[in-house]
Amino acid sequence: MKDQSKQNNIPFSFDDYDDVLGFVVSQAASMLGQSLKSAIAEAGFDITPRDFALLNRLHQHGQLNQSQLAN
Repeated sequence: MKDQSKQNNIPFSFDDYDDVLGFVVSQAASMLGQSLKSAIAEAGFDITPRDFALLNRLHQHGQLNQSQLAN
């Protein structure tokens, strides 16, 4: 399969997909998101991990406008 992926100008082989950094990072982010979602639910909160991140940033830095939150 490696030879075929090179012939088709694919920069990696699906045989080595677990070694592709972007895939590994996305898998880690997905697992972290699921863990955070579970922890938030177990704590009794009905918010998403993204909501938690924004609320945590406000808690850490005080009052921020939308531009400051986006950075």
